[in-house]
Amino acid sequence: MSLQDLFYIVGLAYMTMAIVLLVALVFAVFYIKKKVNDMHRTFDEKLEFVKNMANHPAESAVDIGASLAEAAVEKIKEAFEGNKKKKE
Repeated sequence: MSLQDLFYIVGLAYMTMAIVLLVALVFAVFYIKKKVNDMHRTFDEKLEFVKNMANHPAESAVDIGASLAEAAVEKIKEAFEGNKKKKE
């Protein structure tokens, strides 16, 4: 094996590794870009929710009260159903 053959083999190995690294880097960039866009969208949704609550506090309070009342009714129903089962 001559010096020229060794040089070509080393060059071929380097180019192959560089291409694989470049492809992996491109995939990593697109993956990170997707994650950042997802985070941005989630942040915008949460910000819109907070703005809505700040702009319409009465509606927000009604929604919170309704959900609490619904949960309380479910707990009361469960308690009565539990008492019926114990009596039987």
